[in-house]
Amino acid sequence: MLSEIDHQLLHVWGRRLRGREKGAPRIAVVGNCQSFGIAYGMKLLVPHAHVDRFTIVRKGVTTLDMLAKTLAGYDHVFSLEFQPGFVHGGGWEELKALLPDVAPIPSIVFSGFHPGTIYILDPTRSGYPIEGPTGPYHSAIALFAYLRSLPPVKLERRAHELRFPFGTPVAMAVWQWFNFTPAAELQRSPADGIARGAYLVTGLGHCGECHAPRNRWSAPGNRLEGGAMPGDGWFAPSLHPGPGASDEPAQTVALLRDGINARGVASGPMAKVVLDSTQHWLPADLHWAASYLSNLPPDPAPSKSPEADPTLRATGVRLYTDRCADCHGADGQGVRGVYPPLAGNPTVVQPSILTLIRVLDHGGFAAATAGNPKPYGMPPAMLSNEEMAAVLTYVRQSWGQRASAVSSLDVLRYR
Repeated sequence: MLSEIDHQLLHVWGRRLRGREKGAPRIAVVGNCQSFGIAYGMKLLVPHAHVDRFTIVRKGVTTLDMLAKTLAGYDHVFSLEFQPGFVHGGGWEELKALLPDVAPIPSIVFSGFHPGTIYILDPTRSGYPIEGPTGPYHSAIALFAYLRSLPPVKLERRAHELRFPFGTPVAMAVWQWFNFTPAAELQRSPADGIARGAYLVTGLGHCGECHAPRNRWSAPGNRLEGGAMPGDGWFAPSLHPGPGASDEPAQTVALLRDGINARGVASGPMAKVVLDSTQHWLPADLHWAASYLSNLPPDPAPSKSPEADPTLRATGVRLYTDRCADCHGADGQGVRGVYPPLAGNPTVVQPSILTLIRVLDHGGFAAATAGNPKPYGMPPAMLSNEEMAAVLTYVRQSWGQRASAVSSLDVLRYR
């Protein structure tokens, strides 16, 4: 029985005999199932190239000499270091002897696939998500493997571009004198209580780096009131308790431990914090950190904004029903532990729409944790400025919520 690589070799030789070989550069990719993503990645990097892949996943009738003769007709050949037995006559070492210029691609061993984690957006198809044989995650890792196979480039160190005097030690010393006050030195860290929570939140956890608004000199304030994250394009919400939230500590523990709670899900930069840090905290530390945050001065109740234009709202209803309701529900309640609610979700009604725009533009992906090992991801929405403004206005002014309406100009400003 012919294997995949046998069929691919026959196809290539048939094309050559018919004189349909395309112009340079001609690229060949030899490997296992990762060859799909690697070949696709090369096509994205060099759109005018002709890329063929030769999949070695089971034994065929092809000989190593025939494979080498076929690959010799390409300008560039990349291959995984495959073992003997897939083609008659040898494996990677023997192929390297016949084709000295073949470039190796590092093999990636997958312990499992998670299609809802990473998307590569195809610029040749208006940002359409690339679908590999086992999902876009496969293609992303395969493309990464190809990039890691390229030889390093020697690049001279560039001088910094901060204009005088900002790049000088004197300027940093002046900045520190105005904006930095060292905390009192601790002989030992607090063992428990609110003091332990304060130590974790303001010290080890350095939550204020994102959640404390910065002044005009980029120095963080003392209150964890939230603010735009410089350079990241996300809005870190306030960590002060909301009005009337009696279960705040329990919800905070769940979010830090599992990446999801009854009100929403940690996404964007916070998902990485949960993945790499807070899910591994001791239960007692999670409890004391949540207790400290719940004892901060509460945020004031948000004022109700005027109702949006009926035409804008009608467009939002149509888009929400068509694009969002299947997961988040017509009532905005979502599915507990699976799809986060939009009704009562603090991110939905916070003053800034920055995070909402990032989630709609790039998708929302939670961290995989012990309490939520297979989180569901949300793909990018692919909406125009007008459509995004309409659907955001609808969810911000539905189910008892009355946050400010969103205009297409607001969306354009933050995109």
